[in-house]
Amino acid sequence: MSSSMLDSILLINLDELQKISHENNSKQRRSLLSPELIEDSLDQNPVPGLPDTLTSTFEATHAPPIETNVNLTQSLSDGFAMDGPPTFEEFTQSVENLTNIKDGFNLTNKSFQSAIKSMISAYLRAEGKIEPQDNLPATLYSAILPKIDLWEGGTVSTWIKNISQISVEAFLEEDRSIKELSELAGAFAFTTAELISKPTPLTDQMELNDLNLDYLEGGDDLTLEDKLASGKNYSPSKTDLLQQLSVGIAQGFFGSRDFNDREAGLTVEDFASFSQPDSSPSAVNDGKIEDNIITGFYDGLLDSTSNLGESKEVFLYDSVKASANGFLIASTVAATSKPEYIEQSLYLDAALMASKQISQSVMLHHNDSVNGSVSYTVALDWIEADRVAESAASGSAMGSQLATVLPKSMEYANSWEVATNIRREVAKAVSKGSASGAVNSAAWLGSLINPQVQNETVLEGNDVERVTRGSALGSMMGNTGLAIYYPTDQLVPIINFTAQGSAYGSTNSQNLSLVASDSTETVDISIARQASLGSSMGAIFEPTVLLGLNPSENSNDKKTVDHLTAAAFGATFGAILGLQDNTAEIISSNGSSQFDESRVVEVQQATKQGAIEGALAGAKLSLGLDEVSSDTLKSKSAMLKAVNNANTRAAANSSADVATQSLRTNPQDMLLLMRKFGINPRYTNPAKMYKRPVVVQIDEPPIDDETSDAINNASPL
Repeated sequence: MSSSMLDSILLINLDELQKISHENNSKQRRSLLSPELIEDSLDQNPVPGLPDTLTSTFEATHAPPIETNVNLTQSLSDGFAMDGPPTFEEFTQSVENLTNIKDGFNLTNKSFQSAIKSMISAYLRAEGKIEPQDNLPATLYSAILPKIDLWEGGTVSTWIKNISQISVEAFLEEDRSIKELSELAGAFAFTTAELISKPTPLTDQMELNDLNLDYLEGGDDLTLEDKLASGKNYSPSKTDLLQQLSVGIAQGFFGSRDFNDREAGLTVEDFASFSQPDSSPSAVNDGKIEDNIITGFYDGLLDSTSNLGESKEVFLYDSVKASANGFLIASTVAATSKPEYIEQSLYLDAALMASKQISQSVMLHHNDSVNGSVSYTVALDWIEADRVAESAASGSAMGSQLATVLPKSMEYANSWEVATNIRREVAKAVSKGSASGAVNSAAWLGSLINPQVQNETVLEGNDVERVTRGSALGSMMGNTGLAIYYPTDQLVPIINFTAQGSAYGSTNSQNLSLVASDSTETVDISIARQASLGSSMGAIFEPTVLLGLNPSENSNDKKTVDHLTAAAFGATFGAILGLQDNTAEIISSNGSSQFDESRVVEVQQATKQGAIEGALAGAKLSLGLDEVSSDTLKSKSAMLKAVNNANTRAAANSSADVATQSLRTNPQDMLLLMRKFGINPRYTNPAKMYKRPVVVQIDEPPIDDETSDAINNASPL
């Protein structure tokens, strides 16, 4: 289409464009065409005169799709189709023409975005194709972003959010498939990550080198080891773009689904189609996940960040965390936007589904080589699978928690919850989803022969354990951090529910039965231990640092003990229930399954050991202790007692079949014990049995009985 025709179309639609307005309902939180042809179209069919308000960096809304002039869209489509289906090069030139005449038509930023959305819809309606080699996001970025400083309104991250949102809306309004939406999300993620990774050929080609962005530079070379040693980190502004990008994609999808004249509004099926949480790796599907927007996004993101190399390792983890944060903010905001959604607990489904697919997608990301072999990203030497899982879980937890307080985030109050107890319920759902997605995928990779290394699996058994710990730690850090930043009297329940969710999601993973354990115990026992370790470590570390607790100086620091009690109880309770609900039987070397009482007791003891180890590690890190002893950590005895008591109560509450909490003793062992202590069933009254004589230990310090029991009972079986 010629530039004169484009000007004409815009001129034709201009009057109506300036008359149409869009009212934002904040209470619902919905928060080759030539220049001449475009001008003619705008004159006859003006785009809506929308308010020129752009959201702030971390704001997420749930609103109807941006309004467009249907006559303008059709006029542009007719112009594109004049000489047959348009080419992508013609679309690219048309977008540039529209951008160049924005100021001449006095279009507000929002009205301009409406016109861009109309042009995308028009191109698709005219049967324009977007092939794999075409880059729609790069076309839009290169035409729009260099000019935003002249338009006075919005940062680069805000414009990226809005560009991605209108693109998703246009695809949905033109009835494009989930596969096409998945590819679109991946293209946006890849292009945005490449944009941040300046200097690259892409930014030079797009002439975006002068944007006010915090690019990655050579001086940003930083491995995880460097970060841990020096405390350095990337500036959050480097990942703001990815956080806002994921917000825009999710807002575009759920806004279109909610306000498309359906009486039902948003349903569980909408969140399921966005993330496909029930599609998990298995022998049936050879590990292939059904097309969904989240997986498409992370395919694009990790295609870019994994190619940056080891020196940009921290950026890879931070980009996963930031984008997970954005997806959960937007999803949870949408799922709490109406009273009926809250009554249906739609927010729990949203948090569970999105967090599960995020963790699953980052674990399963791979590249296909020309010879047909597959290279999994988490198998690269410089990438730590547990850090990937931790980043995904932490970002998801923070995003979902922030969404539950967002409407009241500017008010000072004792609780910012949009509904009673919503924060602890969401904490459980999001931690369960993150653990399930990460551990189940890691277990699958632990059973899969690595195409790059003969006779080795992609991940080993101890890698699966570390992924479990990382996911539990990330969820606890994210949930407790936001619970402290936006204070609530529900902090202890949030810790409890987070630990429950992480433990349940870990031990309930179907693919655990495929993993060959690296030790004598079955994999479910080691998984339960690591989930407990991660939760307890986070429950001690995060509050101790943020609240300034000091269990090293207080022999019974109440808040520390309460936090640890909640984590230990939740980890034990969730692990036992998750294992009992796991339909994939996990057989031990002696032939017992997870449904046998003896295995349940093993889980109880494993979670106790994990809670103690995690608590002491968390205290050591948060307090900067060289070693942990009763002298350096005066609350140690109280902490061990708390773990012991919470573990016992949780096991008793988790199953009526484990009332006695004792192992099934072998008959031969029982006979040996009877002989040793002179017990005769005919003559010995068990109620009057003599106690074993106490042997006095010379020069040994006294040991508290309960503390001793806590340590002994936590030992591996």
